[in-house]
Amino acid sequence: MTIRTAVFVNEQAVPLENEFDDDDSRSTHLLLGVPKQNGYDYVGTIRIVPPSPDETHPLNGGLYVNGILQNGGSLPPPLALSGDDQDEKYLKLGRLAVRKEFRLGGKRYGRTLVIHALEHARRHADEFPGWDGLFYVHAQKQVMAFWEKCGFVLDEGLGAWVEEGIEHVGMHRRVELGKPVVD
Repeated sequence: MTIRTAVFVNEQAVPLENEFDDDDSRSTHLLLGVPKQNGYDYVGTIRIVPPSPDETHPLNGGLYVNGILQNGGSLPPPLALSGDDQDEKYLKLGRLAVRKEFRLGGKRYGRTLVIHALEHARRHADEFPGWDGLFYVHAQKQVMAFWEKCGFVLDEGLGAWVEEGIEHVGMHRRVELGKPVVD
């Protein structure tokens, strides 16, 4: 959680009490380390959030603080991707964070984390009954291009919203459960 605190709290000014949520305890967390003289230097993390029957999607134009809608309206509708995948179960990738000093130099640590998360979930698909390879992210708008390079597609039907002062959009990607995920 040190990496997430450094990135989201220290760099992006997300309040510490809002960075960690109920999804943390039910998620699979992956940590990326690079070898150093006496072990590993941990450079990044990502979480895989399993399907939840009470998952909701942020409202288009919504302003959220600690997951609570701040600008009026009612509870968001149950989460459904637009188009043909509306009722399909999905896994959500989130809290992707790479320490600042490891983001430059072309090492692609963020992309490595995403690919490993996709592959980890694919290999453990039996732990998610009814899941058929669909992933979803609440992508910060400023890094949409990164997610596109990882094979995610913008779902324009979901619109845009603000979480913790940062504009987000919905994106998704499908993997074939019978084939390894490759970069």
